[in-house]
Amino acid sequence: MILKKPLDQLNGTAEKAMHSVEEGLHAAQAAASEGMRDTSERMHQLAAQVRPMLGHAGHEIGDLAHEGAEAVRDASRQVRDAAVHATDSTVAYIRKEPIKAVLMAAAAGALLAVAARMLGGSAHHRG
Repeated sequence: MILKKPLDQLNGTAEKAMHSVEEGLHAAQAAASEGMRDTSERMHQLAAQVRPMLGHAGHEIGDLAHEGAEAVRDASRQVRDAAVHATDSTVAYIRKEPIKAVLMAAAAGALLAVAARMLGGSAHHRG
């Protein structure tokens, strides 16, 4: 009977300690659950904020691509128009001044032949 009282006190203390541990575990679980809910909610809020930005950026990229394609088409038209104009001007000059045009073409051909011979000869001597 002398040992019964200290054992009862020890059991009571152990039970209180066990109860405190269980309460601590429940509190930790509740805090973890709350933290997870908060994190999940913040992630959803962030995603809701980012979606419109990404959509806007996608539209801007599409607009820039469209503008770039238009610029390429315009440049192509300008080059084509310039080539047609140059061809028309050349044909008109040849019709107006056929002898001068033939002499100019012969002179240009002769210059190209001399340049090709000089370049070919210098390459031949180097090799």
